[in-house]
Amino acid sequence: MVDKSLVLSLVLAVAVFLLCGCIATASNGNEQIVKAAIELAEEYRSLGRIDEAIDAYDRALEQTYDYRLLYNKALLTAYLGDFENAARLCQDGFEQFPHILAFKKAQARYYVELEKYRDAASSYLEVLELDPYDTVTRKELISLYTTTKEKEKIVEQATILWSQGYRTSEVVGLMKTPLDSSKED
Repeated sequence: MVDKSLVLSLVLAVAVFLLCGCIATASNGNEQIVKAAIELAEEYRSLGRIDEAIDAYDRALEQTYDYRLLYNKALLTAYLGDFENAARLCQDGFEQFPHILAFKKAQARYYVELEKYRDAASSYLEVLELDPYDTVTRKELISLYTTTKEKEKIVEQATILWSQGYRTSEVVGLMKTPLDSSKED
């Protein structure tokens, strides 16, 4: 059986080598920093050393501000239960990398965990404004509106799904207004 501390030491040595060597190179170096940091952080995470994994991302972010590093840091922060900080990291990431919609999607999920449903809905709606055919996000928004019992908004989003070609019995069920459901009683 392989000694995990030996593997970690080897990964650390490689990461330090790459981080030091990468600073001297341009754009290719940034890619190497990102890959080395993700490998190192993943090794720490697998050993249950989450704080050290986050530190690895912080050190790499000082060298290169890459969306993958920031996103993974937000994931680990949420894993620790710090959803407020994770949502803030996602906001920072989206401001710096507005083409990476995963930041807003994750932010919405963190707001749901915090029971900040209005903020979650806003994040989902920002995604849908940029990508109106994102069915998964629209369904998550419908689920959120179901939690908050906002029937008109459920119907509105289900109608959009229907108009986009998602004509399932589930969508039909969501499109029923409160008056329609009372007629069935």
